[in-house]
Amino acid sequence: MNDRRLRDALARTRPPDEVEARERARAVARAAHEGMPARPRRRRLGVAVPVASAFTLVLVAGAVAATPPGAAVKNWVRDLVGGTQPPTPAPALSRLPSSGRLLVTGPAGAWIVHPDGSRRRLGGYTEATWSPNGLFVGAARERQLAALDPRGRVRWALSRPDLVHDPRWAPSGYRVAYRSGSDLRVVAGDGSGDRRIAARVRPVAPAWRPGRSRNELTYVDGDGRIVRRDTDSRRRLARRRSPVVPKQLQWSPSGGRLLITGERAIVLIGAAGKVQMTTRARAGTSFVDAKLSPDGRRVAVLRRSEASSRHDVLVVAAADGRARRLFTAAGPVRSLTWSPAGRLVLADWSGADQWLFLAIHPDAHTSAVAGIAGQFDPSLTRPGDIDVEGWCCR
Repeated sequence: MNDRRLRDALARTRPPDEVEARERARAVARAAHEGMPARPRRRRLGVAVPVASAFTLVLVAGAVAATPPGAAVKNWVRDLVGGTQPPTPAPALSRLPSSGRLLVTGPAGAWIVHPDGSRRRLGGYTEATWSPNGLFVGAARERQLAALDPRGRVRWALSRPDLVHDPRWAPSGYRVAYRSGSDLRVVAGDGSGDRRIAARVRPVAPAWRPGRSRNELTYVDGDGRIVRRDTDSRRRLARRRSPVVPKQLQWSPSGGRLLITGERAIVLIGAAGKVQMTTRARAGTSFVDAKLSPDGRRVAVLRRSEASSRHDVLVVAAADGRARRLFTAAGPVRSLTWSPAGRLVLADWSGADQWLFLAIHPDAHTSAVAGIAGQFDPSLTRPGDIDVEGWCCR
């Protein structure tokens, strides 16, 4: 047998006890990462335990790299331990690391952040939404809904007897949906024709379906069902049981799939209601936020540990649910926002009063900015009151 045939034969040979070895490596790596023993300890080892665990983890990572099956385990170990280390933050937001403008709200009102880092205050609004292409902003405060231009000039405003929440501008540009009390309402883009679409809805932001000639709106009714309705004719197009208790809804850019975020699972379903992808939270964790990328191929996921302040930022492939960890934060992370080109994810790391711009693609650079709360409201005595409402447009 020559060298080439011998190498081919060895490559086809499966290592003995492969599955069991992978599971043993997984247990050791998880034990080292979580700070818990891989098996019940019979005696105290003192300070040697974390050192030994870390050393064991290095041995596991090095040993499994020698074989093709081991390469997969090595990648799993890398993802388990975590993604990039936090970069040294810039002291101020001098510029955005990507094109587009940020829409931000906080106790001091709504702001637009331009690519050069300059900020314009729009007024004392607590919630906001971009119109298509960022031509206007729909903003809410207390019992009022208003449409503003990017300079903060009010184009129209209306008042309701109940508090106004969750304004969402339709992809067509001709409708704005919002919740008033327990009612779901829609108004034309010029401020006319305000009317109720549904009563007794759940406190979940509605989601417009893009890519259709009709103005289709999806929401959660009082029974927890997912409803899709033509807001012009008011005709109900679909009503289905949700596979999870929904806390967020988002349509893919093509309008072909709906992302439903729950506490314990994230589900991607087709327009006909068939489940296409499910990502479940690990034991002891829950999901805080999930956002589809601008091309609809990935989902940025924020996962929280219920026993600690740890938050993980993951990127999940929409096609098969495979997850990759970008970052692990010690302290609360409020939300995730995609850059318009889909190369970065902005993580609002409120626990450190920072914005993290996490790179998804090799041509993007991970960066951070500190002192976020004070840059939008110097009177704030604690971080965590600034919300990123959207990043628009290329």
